[in-house]
Amino acid sequence: MIAPTGQPRILIAHELALYSQTLAALVAGWRHHVEIRVLSPSELEASLAAAPGAIVITDRLTPALVAHACAWILYYPECANVAIAGGHGATQCITEPCLADVLAMLDRLVTPCFPG
Repeated sequence: MIAPTGQPRILIAHELALYSQTLAALVAGWRHHVEIRVLSPSELEASLAAAPGAIVITDRLTPALVAHACAWILYYPECANVAIAGGHGATQCITEPCLADVLAMLDRLVTPCFPG
């Protein structure tokens, strides 16, 4: 989903709120061309249903996420030390991810989700 500002939208909804806030601040500092919105996990499905097409960073893969997100990154799902990117028929898993890995995943997802 393109935000009203014309920028790609990234939704961040992690069970560990500190992860959400930290990721949002770090991504915003390094990728100025995106709009970031932090949600609680309980708000994510309704937000995606109302405005599908965002890239989502979360810790749980749900049917609504698969159905309505353009792409997703599972960051430390079930407290596992991995990041898994999915969307467009492909997945990528990185063990012991660092911020650079998450930013690279986002960069690879933004282009197919938001061409032009």
